[in-house]
Amino acid sequence: LTKEKKRCTKKGIKRGLIAEFPLSVWFCGLHQDRLFSADDVQTISQSEADQAYAIAKSVVDHPTAAALLAGCDEFQLSAVWQDNNLTCKGRFDGLSTSLKTIIDLKTTIDASPHTFMRSIYNHSYHCQAAMYHRAAEKLNLDVQHFVIIAVEKEPPYAVAIYRLNEYCIDYGKKELLRWLDLYEQ
Repeated sequence: LTKEKKRCTKKGIKRGLIAEFPLSVWFCGLHQDRLFSADDVQTISQSEADQAYAIAKSVVDHPTAAALLAGCDEFQLSAVWQDNNLTCKGRFDGLSTSLKTIIDLKTTIDASPHTFMRSIYNHSYHCQAAMYHRAAEKLNLDVQHFVIIAVEKEPPYAVAIYRLNEYCIDYGKKELLRWLDLYEQ
């Protein structure tokens, strides 16, 4: 989604195909079109595909996660915006305008509250939430919540839902602004 609220017409993932795309690939409508060659796509093994499907099944079988995802208007939505004279970009895993929520899916070793709260800090998920809130603000999207659907990487693929509160996001905003200032220097 660009500042002009134009949607990208290309998709980064095709149904039925599981592949890793290069990190430099963003289909946001602002970057040059590019054709993919076989060198651009890395296939995954059958065991990796089986694990991905098991993880996905665990998420859709979880009642709260399923309800959150069912409420999404958009999935894998690219956002590009200007912030502190910098072009920023992000990709929302899910956006629900009715719930006023950005949803982010994370795999983890341990989705339990005590351990995952440390992961939020260690992996700067609070900063990601702050950045996505800033993106929503710049793009005139009414977003009030940032929810993480955490799913474990190993069986039984436990799922937990975490909504980052205002204190957590405000703390992330302070760190984010410090990072933006450092980057500008």
